[in-house]
Amino acid sequence: MKKYGFTMKQLSYVSCGLLIGSSNALAGEVYHLNFDQFDAGSYSKQNVKDDTNANYGKGFYDGSDPRSDRAMIDSSESVTGNGQSLRITFPAGKLKTADSGVDTRIPLSGTASKNTYAADELYLSYWIKFSDNFEFSQCGGKLPSLGGADYASRENQWKGRIMWRPGGSIQFYMELPHDLDKIDSDFDRFWGEKEVDGGAICDNRFSPYLATSGWHNIELHYKLNSLGQSDGLFEGWVDGNKGYKLVNADVFGNYRPEGGEQDKLTINSILLSTFLGGSSDQYKMAEDTYIWVDEFKVSTTRVNEYHRYSNGQW
Repeated sequence: MKKYGFTMKQLSYVSCGLLIGSSNALAGEVYHLNFDQFDAGSYSKQNVKDDTNANYGKGFYDGSDPRSDRAMIDSSESVTGNGQSLRITFPAGKLKTADSGVDTRIPLSGTASKNTYAADELYLSYWIKFSDNFEFSQCGGKLPSLGGADYASRENQWKGRIMWRPGGSIQFYMELPHDLDKIDSDFDRFWGEKEVDGGAICDNRFSPYLATSGWHNIELHYKLNSLGQSDGLFEGWVDGNKGYKLVNADVFGNYRPEGGEQDKLTINSILLSTFLGGSSDQYKMAEDTYIWVDEFKVSTTRVNEYHRYSNGQW
């Protein structure tokens, strides 16, 4: 699947898991994944495992079940205008990872079973584009993010997810070990301002960041709390605009209580995971829709790439 006879593994610096898709590495960059060096066409489960050291790949073609063929390398779309991107399909009427989108966990170093990367604080930046027929009237779905586990046992996995929501809004959606996600207020979950109060999460409308056509930049910042302290945060930007910041909101402040069983939780994986759901008809699309993703960058410092992109500084 590689265009130029080399693998992503051969391009990586083993010490930090850095994958270079261009020679323009940013200060603080620890991982860079784009899709320019791959052959255009269907992108299989074996491809994503070989290229990223992931150990599974839902929605990447498994060679037998055509329903699994939901990812392709698209040479007609890229945020830079002269490369490729990963196109992901959301089939009409289908939900969850078994039938919608893709789902895999990419280790920032080593392999999925022996992920040698560990961090308390990281940024993730990537670009996303929605097909013109994307139904933002529906209730929502998950988008790529970062996650991690206990670096010693690989237990207590957590997922620092975000979702798109009705109208093209964005919401934090944490999946934490031991039911520690205690954010009850929509105002703590959603980015931007509440524009319509519909009384239920699928009827409310917040700032419609993603509804306009074209490429959007999403950047996420994760900081795990110091042991026993509520000093962690999760914040985000879309197209350079600050979304919302959670500090001491029973989220990161609860990740690693001193002496707790998740003391060794760390940030060490990209969740290349995007799919529709919930489980009700409110989440289903009437026809096949698509997203394109490109230029995943993980860094110890702010990436802030939207400014460079908007000023043609690629």
